[in-house]
This record gives sequence, C-alpha cells and structure tokens, in this order.
Amino acid sequence: MDPITIAALIIGGMVAREAAKHLEPIKTAARNTFEGRCFVVLGPVESGKSALVWYLKTGKPYEEINGTRRPPGKTTAAFIAANATLDQVGGGHGVIESEVGGEWFENDANLDAVHEELRTMQPKGVIYMLNAKHSIDKVDEHLMLLKTRVFDAYAEGIAKPPRAILVLLNFTEGMSRNTAAARADNVQQQIRRSLSKDGNYAAMSSTRVIVKPTSLAIHLDSYASVDSAIQAFRRELDA
Repeated sequence: MDPITIAALIIGGMVAREAAKHLEPIKTAARNTFEGRCFVVLGPVESGKSALVWYLKTGKPYEEINGTRRPPGKTTAAFIAANATLDQVGGGHGVIESEVGGEWFENDANLDAVHEELRTMQPKGVIYMLNAKHSIDKVDEHLMLLKTRVFDAYAEGIAKPPRAILVLLNFTEGMSRNTAAARADNVQQQIRRSLSKDGNYAAMSSTRVIVKPTSLAIHLDSYASVDSAIQAFRRELDA
C-alpha cells in the first residue's frame, strides 16, 4: 500500500521537491479515505486547515511541547495524495507545509494561482474549512471565496469537478448540538442555492456537497465529529 501523503499548495512557483525532506506520512485511520486519491484542503485564515492537517498526520490537531498543547504552524492549503499522485509536485510522500497563511487564499490577486493549482492537481475531492466562531456575515464572505476560488474553476472547465466536496464548519464546540446543526444546514442551503440558480455550474451537477459541524479545538479530549465527517465524505466518494 502506498503511503498516504499531504503536500502543501505550491505558492508563487515554489517547487515542492525542494521541501521533500520535510515529508511525513499520514499515520491515522484517515489514510483509508485518501488512499490512491488526491484531495485539496482550502479555506480562509483561522479556519483550522493546519489543525486538520495535524489531525490527519497524528490523530491530534495540535503539537505537544513539554506536555503543553500548542496550535500547529499556519498553512495556506494542503494537498492530500497517494505517492503516485504526489509525483506531479516533485515526488516523495508526506507533508510539505507552506509559509503563507490564509490571507494568501483570501487575496483576490491570487485567484488565478488557486485555479492553476486546481488545474494542475485535478483533485478528486475538496475539503473546505469555515470558522463557526466568525460572524454570520464573515462566514457568508468566506462562502463566496468557495464559489470564486473553487466552484468557478469547475464552471469554467479549468479542472474536472470532484466527486464530493466536504465543508467543515469548524470550532462549534461552544454551541449546542442543535445550534451547530442549524448553522451547518444554513451553510448547506446557501451552497445549494448558489449552485442551482446559476446555469454555469451545470458541470457540478454530479458533485455531492456535504456540510458538517466539527471542532478541532486543541483543548478537547475527543474529535469524533471530525472522524464522522471524514467517514461521511468517504461514503460519498465511494458511492
């Protein structure tokens, strides 16, 4: 079985092979979901991308230093792939973490660069992160980024639409289960309306978009919501 790997989005022409010596394999059960497939993890700043990457690597969304939990270093995005797919960005297997934060992803000047990476990697699935602690207006703004950065790339034929897109509404630990579910349902409905009212998105008609409330907060003892979301994602990919 090929090692499951994570490689960061190539930023500004950075060659991934130069960072190949820093690669580390995914060591958790999530490897079964990503085996032989290429995925991309995207999202705005402070949405939990780095925490998800660490969770996939180690089963913990944090670094532990001298017995103290610390948030992992920031990333702008990550590609999750099997060894053969990662050859497209220089070979090797493991993790390459970008030095650029979510601000890069949010910058309109980098729109074409995001589209180019989707074209190059042709991911089989997309995981998009949102921060539930942000205001509703801010979450709506970040949903627009999902549309312009990701959906438009597929509408314009830049990349082949993925089989599934998983949207993680992250950091819902302070909400009741009903409130978190209602927020996730609202996001789901907004995405459905966005895709259905614009004929340009017909290419995504077979793409299943699912939204799950989760939390990757470093103080928690269990991350069952994340495991459940990944399992639901896998079911859609295998359907």
